[in-house]
Order: sequence, then structure tokens, then C-alpha cells
Amino acid sequence: VQQAYSGDINGNSEVRYQLYYSENGDALFNGFETITYDNNDEQVVLTLKHDGKFESGIASSEFKIVDSSHECSLISKSGTFRSIEGGKAIYQIS
Repeated sequence: VQQAYSGDINGNSEVRYQLYYSENGDALFNGFETITYDNNDEQVVLTLKHDGKFESGIASSEFKIVDSSHECSLISKSGTFRSIEGGKAIYQIS
């Protein structure tokens, strides 16, 4: 899956998920996402480890930042993601 980001981070990502589907069509998934963006004219690469679910048409996950090419203070930070209408999602890092 390829995604584009806008907001506090403006960039792109590539996600590789492994999914398990239940009989009712819901799913559990895990995977890794690599986000690439520019910060002060430097390209930054973040790697997130996702643990999520797809229920009633909504995808959501909890994730942890497992690697960063330039911003080591972000490593081990966690966050959440939740899909919304129009093929968009909201990511929050805490």
C-alpha cells in the first residue's frame, strides 16, 4: 500500500501488511510502514511497526516508531491511526 501524508508531516509511505480475515469480513493485521518526508531540506525516513484491526469498515492500529534516519528522539514513540471517509486516515504520535 502506498500513502501520501499532509499536515505536520508532508511525505509518502509504503506499507506492507499481513492480514487475517475472520468469517464476517473483519480482519486483524500487522506490518511495517516506511514514511519518507523532508525536514529542513533533509530527507527523513521513519519506520513504524503496526498492530491493527479492520472492523465495520474502519481500519485502526496502534504503532511504534522502530527506526528513524535523522530524528532518533522519535524512536520508541508510539501512536495510533484510524481511517476516515474518503480514503483518508488520522495519525497521532504521542
